[in-house]
Amino acid sequence: MVALYEAVLDELELREGDRLLDIGGGAGLFLRLARQRGATAVGDDGTAPLPFPGESFDAVTGLDALQSVPDPAAELREAGRVLRSGASIVLATWGRPDQCEATAYLRAAGALVAPLDGPDPFALAAPGALAAFAARAGLTASARRDVPCVWTFPDEPALLRGLTSTRLALAAADAAGEDAVRHAIRDAVAPFRTSDGGYRLENVFTYIIAHA
Repeated sequence: MVALYEAVLDELELREGDRLLDIGGGAGLFLRLARQRGATAVGDDGTAPLPFPGESFDAVTGLDALQSVPDPAAELREAGRVLRSGASIVLATWGRPDQCEATAYLRAAGALVAPLDGPDPFALAAPGALAAFAARAGLTASARRDVPCVWTFPDEPALLRGLTSTRLALAAADAAGEDAVRHAIRDAVAPFRTSDGGYRLENVFTYIIAHA
């Protein structure tokens, strides 16, 4: 995911002291990278209304998270409210399923969550879907950008640590148990095991820049 995060930060051109809000940022790697560039970066779990005054941020990001919150349109409107005039909102999601070798993993974990009606990770992957998603909250968007992201793991324990810690895998574990999730992951990514016992999955993520 570092390639996506770096591409987004390059695009935003944050300066020392700029304020960034990341909605639903998971483990917080993106926030750490933003802080390394001098930004004052904070995260929110993605529940509207946002607990910040209007026009208090120089950028807002939702990196594969906003479509999973209870009311995405309300969350986007809130993102526009807390953003200073003329600043950017970045929305990112998975590329098309045929562009992502992690598709098998996502489908396998998602099948375990099906009774909970979990969100489709590829719901916004189709051309135009992200822009339409932004338009629901009155935002205008730039053309989408695609970013190759390669996942590499040196061995199976590292693979399982990484892929059982995602939001989707944690939801699957709640629904079906941790052993079922590990078994599903092993089967799904078996074709991507390398000759040295590691794993390599080539994926594409896509993002847009939107403005209120």
